[in-house]
Amino acid sequence: MSEEQKPGLTNLRPKISIIVLNYNNKEWSKKCLNSLLNTRHLNYEIIFVDNGSTDGSLDFIRKEFSQTSLIKFVSLPKNLQYAGGNNEGLKYAVGDYIVFLNNDTIVKPDWLSELEKCMEKDETIGICQSKLLLYDYPTKIDSTGDFLNLLGFSVMQGRFEENYGQYDKNTDIFSARGACLMIRKSLIKKIGAFDPLYQSIFEDLDLCWRARLAGYKIKLVPSSIVYHKGRATTKGNVGREAFLSSRNLVITFIKNLELINLFKFVLLFMITRVIGYTLLIFLRHKHRKVWLIYFIEFIKAQLWILRNFRIIWSKRVIIQRYIRKVSDREILPYFKSTRMNLAYFFKWIIEHEN
Repeated sequence: MSEEQKPGLTNLRPKISIIVLNYNNKEWSKKCLNSLLNTRHLNYEIIFVDNGSTDGSLDFIRKEFSQTSLIKFVSLPKNLQYAGGNNEGLKYAVGDYIVFLNNDTIVKPDWLSELEKCMEKDETIGICQSKLLLYDYPTKIDSTGDFLNLLGFSVMQGRFEENYGQYDKNTDIFSARGACLMIRKSLIKKIGAFDPLYQSIFEDLDLCWRARLAGYKIKLVPSSIVYHKGRATTKGNVGREAFLSSRNLVITFIKNLELINLFKFVLLFMITRVIGYTLLIFLRHKHRKVWLIYFIEFIKAQLWILRNFRIIWSKRVIIQRYIRKVSDREILPYFKSTRMNLAYFFKWIIEHEN
């Protein structure tokens, strides 16, 4: 029996609340919860949030796990998407640390202890992420952290690379991926939780950006291993995803950047997207209809922002006035400098066409 499993030591460890959000995916939730119950850390709780499922998920999971007291069950009357559903789960969390964990994940037994060790050794670390490996190809990487570049492209570090130890140091990352993200509860009280305006896509980036603005570090913890299926729950339509990704990234820029950088980033974002979609639609024939949908949804997203600009700007005022402690000069170096060029932009066009 390991030290952390010995009776009487539970109250010496920080309490950790793990929030697992489910929407019409009871089989994956069952796999995820079974793996969580093998976690080598006694002082944790699981909050299973059913996000308005219509497939009987909640009754199924309650029956499957009726013998354990570690799981709290939360039922939502409708689907509040990733941001809203996880925020509801937060209301039931009593832990010092909060983990947001996708239900299409399988965790290794020591994954939670490794995350806790990282947070406990440095109070300036506000958020950390496990090393995410692909469930279907466990020797390959899903993500070791997210980054942006000056062209507004989101870069998942290590995506689809063979995992041979190249990311096995506890390094700084710009943003932790929402598939497995640990955050201090005290930090949530300072910067807020997920912005429900996002619904899904880039809500984790926005949360991490606010943490950085507040002066906190974000770390990759490669010794914490989680296998991620990816899109097991979010098999939505292409148009909706295109709309949310285009809209939410611009919202994130508006909320979190200093004014001069805001103009630069939004201008570059608009130029590269318009040029990129135009090239994909008119210069090549493969998937032309799909890219036309992307372009239309991109335009719809910008119109949505214009209609709701006052709401977005009010969120920006709060962040810039009450949360920001550091300047963009300290944050922008964490962007992927090796990809801040037009060559990556044209590479993106080719990759998305093939």
